[in-house]
Amino acid sequence: MRGLRSGISIGLMAAMAMTTFAHLASVTVSNTPVVHGAGLMGTAAAPNDTATVVSTSTPTPLPTVTPAGGLPPIPRGFPTYFSMGLFNANTSDLLPGIPFDFRYQYLAGGVNTGDGWANWNSPPGQYALNYINDSRAHSLIPAFQYYQILQSAPHYDEYLNMQEPSTMYAYFDDWKLLMTKCAQAGGGVVVVSVEADLTGVMQQRSQNDDATTVPARVNASGHPDAAGYPDNFAGMYAAMAHIRDVYAPNVVLALDVSAWGAGDDVVIALRDDPNYDWRGHADRTAHFLNTILGAIRGGAGFELLSWNPSDRDAAYYQVVEGSNRWWDDGDVRQPTFATMGAWIGRIGAQTGRRVVLWQVPNGNRVYRTENNSDGHYQDNRPEYFLNPGSGRAHMSQWANWGVVGIWWGAGAGSQSHYYDHHRDGVTNPPPINGNVEVSVYPDDDGGYLRLRSSAYYSQGPLPLPSGGPAPTPTATPIGCWINFTDVHPTDYFYEPVRYLYCRGVVGGYSDGTFRPWNNTTRAQIAKIVVLAEGWPVVNPPVQTFTDVAPRSAFYGYVETAALHFIIGGYSDGTFRPGNPATRGQIARIVYNAVTSP
Repeated sequence: MRGLRSGISIGLMAAMAMTTFAHLASVTVSNTPVVHGAGLMGTAAAPNDTATVVSTSTPTPLPTVTPAGGLPPIPRGFPTYFSMGLFNANTSDLLPGIPFDFRYQYLAGGVNTGDGWANWNSPPGQYALNYINDSRAHSLIPAFQYYQILQSAPHYDEYLNMQEPSTMYAYFDDWKLLMTKCAQAGGGVVVVSVEADLTGVMQQRSQNDDATTVPARVNASGHPDAAGYPDNFAGMYAAMAHIRDVYAPNVVLALDVSAWGAGDDVVIALRDDPNYDWRGHADRTAHFLNTILGAIRGGAGFELLSWNPSDRDAAYYQVVEGSNRWWDDGDVRQPTFATMGAWIGRIGAQTGRRVVLWQVPNGNRVYRTENNSDGHYQDNRPEYFLNPGSGRAHMSQWANWGVVGIWWGAGAGSQSHYYDHHRDGVTNPPPINGNVEVSVYPDDDGGYLRLRSSAYYSQGPLPLPSGGPAPTPTATPIGCWINFTDVHPTDYFYEPVRYLYCRGVVGGYSDGTFRPWNNTTRAQIAKIVVLAEGWPVVNPPVQTFTDVAPRSAFYGYVETAALHFIIGGYSDGTFRPGNPATRGQIARIVYNAVTSP
């Protein structure tokens, strides 16, 4: 066989690795779960804020609040398993090899401004069509956050703009344009969440939490598609649902949920008073939403609720704004994750809608990358839902509360992102608050979402209650392919190379080749195994082998492999990283990796 003189080819190595590393697809951040206190940030609490503490008691079992009559139906076109999505403007920033389900983007800029989304590409509205097509090309369900009324001329104020007939005419026309572009794309569903925060602003203006008491120029706008709908906030949303029914029946509409529309911000209220009546708050919120849903005349209406738990990482609020917004992941001190889950579950049950969590912060307290500087703020939501110990149980509980998935996304450029938005490469500053893990990824979050999301999908996504079973995971994630000029579908190693490439284990060369017939060196096999295992890469100050110095590109991988006893050196203290790995050596390395505790 070509390329097997004294070593083993990269292509054959990939084939061997796919067979022996099948159990490694569930990549872990470390061999043991990293446990953190709830929001212990190492900074002084802001005035009138309640300082968070490390939870040391046994967490209270999470209550089950599935309605007696069962959960509402899963929205059409949605996966029947707990799904995940990403806030994403450019597909080049997507995390390769991870079969996320959704991709979402804001459509903003307002009407009557010349800067609205409709003018981002030519002809008008083309941006939305391009986004839908790009998403589907990556096997992702497209979603939009339609955010227009606040940014519209002439008032740049939600309520005042709603009182201007000409503005509302342009607004309904803009909405119709989006619907026609969604229909033009054809195919499956497009999810559109309507006007983040607007239900909260209007609930605070309403009488008795009734959306019909808030005036808006709907019929009075003169727009033909809004004719006959009442001139109030509920009528505005009913007209938008009607326009969707007429022009884009493939669109699933999501109704925004506000955590502060009912007077108090429920998170801050619970922080300040653990006995705060969050159930009453949820009931008021649900009542207001039901006055909107009750105004819709037939059709699909709003099939989903969307809720943004926080628009910033928790550490950003604490460090920059002096406000404690942490949720206790030990479920002991309010606000707890369990209480917030029960709060949104109560609203979903009363409105008869499932819920998607969107714009969920990306920060973590695992990687040293997250040092509470610009672009690297800590949060605990990714850990709560994705940690290898209890994450899946937490996800299951929230699914029982009616949550169908999480869409990860930073609410501002200064927040942690799942990719290298800050463009500062791999960073590992001194640890704070116990975040001792060393990152090998340039992602703002150190790679936590990359690794843990991959592990979640590789394990098999969690089936939703009252939904069908999750699809059987395939060897290669859907939507990931390779374009190496020298690796062809007819090659016996094609699928193994694709499998490992899509999991970030192997890569190619700058000229677009993979060079499958090249022999694998001892250093390369060390790197492949470490990445496949998902071990945190160590960079000790004193080198183990005389010929693998800290400046070597393979130093961390070789040291990590040695730390886990899967490789060894020679009697003269060398590792000989450039030597081709023999078949016997590779068999031993793979065996040690598979049986490593």
